[in-house]
Amino acid sequence: MEASPLRCTTPIELRPAQLSRLLGYELPYHRRKELFGMDEPEDGGSRSRKQYYSPAQVAMYRETHEPGFSLADNPQSVPPVVVTRMTKGGTGKTSFTANGSTILASMGYRVLVIDADSQGSISELFNVDTENESLLTAMDLFLNGEPLEKVVIQPFADTSLDLVPGDQFIARYDSTVMSERGREKLIQKWFQENQRQLAAKYDIVMVDTNPASTILNYSLMMAADLIITPVFLDGISLKAIKCIINELEEIKTEYGVSVPLHFVSNGLHNGWPHTKMNDEQLRLRFKDQVFNKKIPHYVGFSKQHLPGEAALPLFLRDTASSAAWSLVEVAKELAKLLHLRGSSNLL
Repeated sequence: MEASPLRCTTPIELRPAQLSRLLGYELPYHRRKELFGMDEPEDGGSRSRKQYYSPAQVAMYRETHEPGFSLADNPQSVPPVVVTRMTKGGTGKTSFTANGSTILASMGYRVLVIDADSQGSISELFNVDTENESLLTAMDLFLNGEPLEKVVIQPFADTSLDLVPGDQFIARYDSTVMSERGREKLIQKWFQENQRQLAAKYDIVMVDTNPASTILNYSLMMAADLIITPVFLDGISLKAIKCIINELEEIKTEYGVSVPLHFVSNGLHNGWPHTKMNDEQLRLRFKDQVFNKKIPHYVGFSKQHLPGEAALPLFLRDTASSAAWSLVEVAKELAKLLHLRGSSNLL
């Protein structure tokens, strides 16, 4: 299969300290030097060290040194499909999907991101302008029969992260399939028909959605192996959980499909007691369905889109922030929950 078209010439660059935080263990200097070499000395100095590492190099390191991570030790299997879904806007769905997928790719995993939101928010966050560029999108993939390799683009260099862009035309999905028999199963059927191709190229598929209750979102949930609901810690978001639970109960009743649901607490603020109370309420009600790590309230999420600059997920824009590292811990939990290759090594 041909490599995906490259959209961003700026690579993801990870410092050694970031690698240690991502993987949960220290990478020995002599091993890094042996595998990756060193940068040229700056200003004519005599000492040189490797300053940055790419996700491709991380994957190479893990292939060589981590038990259970090598592709040779893992028979090809269909990658789990994770759908980010919440029936309320502004809870952090796109931020979670964009950052979670970027972090997993930085850990060396092969990630496919599908933008199924008519606003194209995650495409924009990956600096892809679907409004002003002629690109194939999720609509072409699911309904127009375009092959996956023609639709995907690669937002970052030296990174195994592919994107199926989204745009406003995905809003036409419902009206297009309305008269088709078994319309709710069309996306599930697409994943089944493309199992071999997906298994050969990806470890995980992550899908971003909008809050609306549509045939498209219903179909994506039916195709999912896991649904993740980011919950902003206010009363309105907690109430909105009831809607998605009702949707999943309907899917189970009508089709006998039971899709696991997990929650991510978002917006915890030590100065706002109601956020702590709402987090406790969420955990009391859903127990093990809630990720252990909480994402703090952080104004830096607004920096993902800065006027005059390329959009970037928080993990790349503000790597040292507590919010970014909370997302790293959530991504590790996700990898372990789905039993991604080598995830038992993540600390």
